[in-house]
Amino acid sequence: MKKLYFFYLLVALFAVSACTDEKKAEADKFLHEGEQKIIAQDFTGAEESFSKAITLDPERYTPYHGRGEVRILIGKKEEGLQDLAKAMKLMEENHNLNDPQYKAAFEGIKLKYERTGGK
Repeated sequence: MKKLYFFYLLVALFAVSACTDEKKAEADKFLHEGEQKIIAQDFTGAEESFSKAITLDPERYTPYHGRGEVRILIGKKEEGLQDLAKAMKLMEENHNLNDPQYKAAFEGIKLKYERTGGK
């Protein structure tokens, strides 16, 4: 009986992991789509794509950063500042800011936040 329970537990854990991986892959797709829409200057479309990425993977800072930048560009300053603040919070919680890669990204977001009026 214990072996059967263990088997079902492993199957359930694998299913949750696969679901999470599928969501992350789908979030990656929308993140890339948002970046492409920025290049095409489809800022409203980019905002929508970043929002979809956030829905699928709300613990990642990059779609908040992208959506924040876009919202500021299209005149949604307060919402954009909220997204940039969320991006910085997620970075502080989930990344080593002594790592030069993350430190540079964090400082760039912080600078944009401050220059746009965030406090």
